[in-house]
Amino acid sequence: MTTTANRDETGPVEGAAADRVAAKLALLRDHVEIDQLISKLGRWLDGGEFEPPRDVMAEEIAIATEGGATAGIEPVAAQAARNHGAYRTQHVITDRLIAIDGSRATVTANSIVRFDPVAADAAAPFTLGGRYRFEAVRGEAGWRLTRIEIAAHWRDPADALERAAAARQLRERNTVV
Repeated sequence: MTTTANRDETGPVEGAAADRVAAKLALLRDHVEIDQLISKLGRWLDGGEFEPPRDVMAEEIAIATEGGATAGIEPVAAQAARNHGAYRTQHVITDRLIAIDGSRATVTANSIVRFDPVAADAAAPFTLGGRYRFEAVRGEAGWRLTRIEIAAHWRDPADALERAAAARQLRERNTVV
């Protein structure tokens, strides 16, 4: 039998009530872990080192972003390096709404990302605003992201992605041996 103190400290919570408390605590713990995954994702993107973050993403991760779509943790890390490597970035990911269904979860969140060039041949600074959609699964190692989508709602300047893509293509042509 599980026993915990109830809210007014008048006595123990037993039986079904204890089970409800335990279930609520487990759900809260899941919310915190998923929230931390998303924070770690933003820190990983902002850190500039694009080794696959296996503590954040599942091996079968799939992404769909303005910078392209791909699947698998190694290709995802390569895409992040290609799209973010010439910039210092800051991802501000807010207003997370987490929905958990057993060992699966979906999350939506708002995002503002600032890109400031660190490479001489990168595009000028720009900012993107959009909405993330994440999927996650709980496995033996804990929660991991399995899908990341972002839909840009605005860009400043409006042609920022086109300029960044042109700069990236020029960089890639200049580095082909």
